[in-house]
Amino acid sequence: MFEKIVLRRSETGPGLTLGDIAEALLFYEKVHVVLDVWSLKSLVDSLGTRELLALLARKRITAFYAEDMLLTQNEVVGSLQYHWFDSGAISGKPGDERPRSGRKGRLAMMLEINGHAPREARNLAERLLAHVRMNRLSSDYFVTGGIPKAAMADLADADYVRAAIRRVLQDTIGFEAFADDLRFEVILVSPKFLVRTNIDFELGNARRKILDPKLEAVSESNLLGGLVDARADTTLASYYGGDFHTSAVNSDIVRIRHAELLNAAEYLRRNARNLKTSFCPITRRSER
Repeated sequence: MFEKIVLRRSETGPGLTLGDIAEALLFYEKVHVVLDVWSLKSLVDSLGTRELLALLARKRITAFYAEDMLLTQNEVVGSLQYHWFDSGAISGKPGDERPRSGRKGRLAMMLEINGHAPREARNLAERLLAHVRMNRLSSDYFVTGGIPKAAMADLADADYVRAAIRRVLQDTIGFEAFADDLRFEVILVSPKFLVRTNIDFELGNARRKILDPKLEAVSESNLLGGLVDARADTTLASYYGGDFHTSAVNSDIVRIRHAELLNAAEYLRRNARNLKTSFCPITRRSER
């Protein structure tokens, strides 16, 4: 049996499932679950809040709840569309006179949204917080400046960005053909950025509607969301250590990022040797 695994995403979707946790418990001594709005709802719907509490009370399971969701924000100025990575959290529900305050209050609100009566939700929130750490991905908890800021720094690597977007396109219905001969250039205009691309969103969305009329339209923001979400996975894996389980697309993007970092390290190492500088050599870390 292996020592530890961190679970954040199911193989095919955003929310974790009971099956993901059960499978991990078969092979690992310890399982750490990173919950968010979607995973919490998925587990409450399939398992029930009290059963979830019983699961989290087991010594082999620990958990973290991220109350904010990673976002790609947009602003149109004239004919230009600017983007930036951000996060947002639900602060209230219809009928609330003011935003919920405190971690317990905000977690209780999410449980109310999932169908619990207010008094029961407050009680369950208090019991959940006895087993679950709660913070925001945009805070300094995992990385200084927060994950959205770290994802903005990734944009400086043009090869990585293009390869990551190509992988997202391969998994986006109606847009698969654009992965070939892709042009996707990010222009940094701090603290925001612009995108130049040859992706025809009108054509791609038309294909989506033909294949499945229920599918929502895809925009630049949807594609860019894969970058900030993969940065979250990289940061969480580094923070917790051990094996890490996320969606198939995110896993591929993380591997692309890792390969690009190794390529950059190799380039610096070779140039330091060729130029006979006093740089310290950069060595590769072997993969697990």
